[in-house]
Amino acid sequence: MSRWPDFFLVGAAKSGTTTLFHHLKDHPSVFMPNLKEPWFFSFHGAPDGHLCARDKGTIIRDAERYLGLFERARPHQITGEASPIYLYFYRRTVANMARLIDGHRRRRILIILRNPVDRAVSHYRMLRQNGTERRPLAEAMRSSPSHGLVRRCPLFDYVAVGRYARQVEHYLENFDRVAVYLMDDLEADPAGLMRQVYEFLGVDVAFTPDLRRVYNTSRVRNGVEYRSGRAARLVRLMPHVYGEHRTWFGYVRSLLWQAKENCTARRGDPSPASTAEDEELQAASCRGFAEFYTEYARDIERLEALIGRDLSRWQVCRVCGRNKIASGPNSAAIPRATSAHELVGR
Repeated sequence: MSRWPDFFLVGAAKSGTTTLFHHLKDHPSVFMPNLKEPWFFSFHGAPDGHLCARDKGTIIRDAERYLGLFERARPHQITGEASPIYLYFYRRTVANMARLIDGHRRRRILIILRNPVDRAVSHYRMLRQNGTERRPLAEAMRSSPSHGLVRRCPLFDYVAVGRYARQVEHYLENFDRVAVYLMDDLEADPAGLMRQVYEFLGVDVAFTPDLRRVYNTSRVRNGVEYRSGRAARLVRLMPHVYGEHRTWFGYVRSLLWQAKENCTARRGDPSPASTAEDEELQAASCRGFAEFYTEYARDIERLEALIGRDLSRWQVCRVCGRNKIASGPNSAAIPRATSAHELVGR
């Protein structure tokens, strides 16, 4: 039987995890299964009522099936997987890792984070495009934990997913080697960031992935993202099967998934949304989200202390360039700057 993975890319969702997944998968000394987001450690042992309905066909809850994902790894390769939901469901995920993996603290944890407001809008946009989310943006962002959609799938709690401090802290408390990166770093210097990631994992840092390809991205116009969910919906229709390529369905599903990623990487800017939706998202991501910037302020301050990074730029709206917390609507625009690169681990 295959061994448990050596490392986990645990999130955050819509923060560059797909790009990291593929750049890691490209490294000859790293094995990652074709299936991104098996969600095993968040849902192992969970009853059906605790599963997100849209992903019941792809969630793996059986340990044998999960370990089968890594059976094709070569002896010289380290193994890993990427499930961004692990950061949000940090308590149950870490509890399952501790219960199932001997010496779980020695496993390496990779985390990449994004401005939580930008992340929430991007996440909403993705679910809107693939047909999962039908509510207006303002209503969706203000959903309480008791809302029916949130109860069925907590990832609809867009704001809570971006409260990173406690999530990150829990991993720092339970693992000896944790690396925290920012999506700003990935955008500003992807080659430099990947060298840091490879070094953290102990593989050859001289390897350079194909950085011309940007995966699972969206067209960004005035700080708002656009992407198509047609290929993603098609992939979700294919039932996941035991292991990888063990049946015709598994083989075709993996091909569809790869085709979806390749299409996204080549084009990068699928059809834009309607003009009305464009205007709604632009207004919401700028004028309408001041309350969320304020709500995140304390969490961001706590996160800064945890990871040793200056996150003041996360208070700045990417549309208007104004500080949404420290200043009022007439505040001066703040010039954008690239972020420094720093590896954080304990």
